[in-house]
Amino acid sequence: MHWNDTAIILSARKHGETSAVVRLFVREHGVYAGVVRGAHSKANRGVIQPGNIVNATWQARLSEHLGSFKCELLEANAAHIMQDAARLAALTSACTVLESSLPERHPYARLYGIFHLFLTTLREDKNWPEEYVRLEMELLAEAGFGLDLTKCAATGTTDDLIYVSPKSGRAVSRDAGEPYKEKLLALPGFLIALPSGNKNNNATSPLRWEVVERSEAGGGEHPSHKLIPLARNLRSQMPEAEKQLWYYLRAHRFNNYSFRRQHPISEDYIIDFICLDKKLIIELDGGQHSKQQAYDAKRTEFLEHEGYKVLRFWNNEVFENIEGVLLSILNALEDTPSLTLPPQGGGNNTEEILAGLRLTGYFLDHWLLTPHKRKLPAARGRLINSLSKLYG
Repeated sequence: MHWNDTAIILSARKHGETSAVVRLFVREHGVYAGVVRGAHSKANRGVIQPGNIVNATWQARLSEHLGSFKCELLEANAAHIMQDAARLAALTSACTVLESSLPERHPYARLYGIFHLFLTTLREDKNWPEEYVRLEMELLAEAGFGLDLTKCAATGTTDDLIYVSPKSGRAVSRDAGEPYKEKLLALPGFLIALPSGNKNNNATSPLRWEVVERSEAGGGEHPSHKLIPLARNLRSQMPEAEKQLWYYLRAHRFNNYSFRRQHPISEDYIIDFICLDKKLIIELDGGQHSKQQAYDAKRTEFLEHEGYKVLRFWNNEVFENIEGVLLSILNALEDTPSLTLPPQGGGNNTEEILAGLRLTGYFLDHWLLTPHKRKLPAARGRLINSLSKLYG
């Protein structure tokens, strides 16, 4: 028995002197456990870390056996956030919550795609605390305990929703909940527009979650999985103009902005460069683009409809006027509103994030874990403490 698939490492526990029992969240197979031989060797020590994305091969004589893994590193998420205590706490919490909440060997392809997107957000976007709360909301929905935050459970209205009923998991308006406010949970404003697993829910989700919804409708595979091999190949074969611009944009060199190169957007497009924080896309066009203007116009229209701002430059502009190109990029970055959290002491936003964690924590604990005699992992409490210290 064997299979090969993309997976995210959830945990690794020492087994014997050199091996480890590793649990992976596998795209098409769910949570799977197996033994990794030589997990603590010099070659594997940096690979077998929670949050890393690997290409995993599982082998066993019978399907019910524990089996063994061979893992090849694809994305080293843990290494990028190792110096940030709050992000590291979020990564550890997300991995342990998923591990303790999901049954083993049951596929959750959509939730895998959402978790993959969250890891990207954790690395690139300062708005990651809100996305962590949304991840736990999606976990509840995938487990069959989706919350209905679209309208008041008592009156049916959609205005002034500030509470959630701990019994029904439905939103409650201010007026209807006033007599019972001591028994109700607070509803943070950034969750009101989040789809919660209810198929009749017409709320609008943020872009990163809409991408997952579209991939689910198209067959369950996250769109980036189809384009990742192509994007990886394009990164290794960048034209000279892209290499020259990437020299200035990479590694936070450009006014400390974070850029990614050859980044998949939906299931159709790979864009040249993107600043996720500012939702700014930079495209470089060679001579062949003069013959495909209709395609480029359609591509730009789609990206702008998704909320991105697109800058296009000809290759010769990069070669002959790199200062002008960089100045145009800087002006676009400074004119674009930031999508990040407020600085330390952010006030109400921080209170909403903590309220969101209390909300999802309550339903994870009472609805999902307690019936199976399990508890919320301690790592989640450390995340709350880290956020309280960072933004308090």
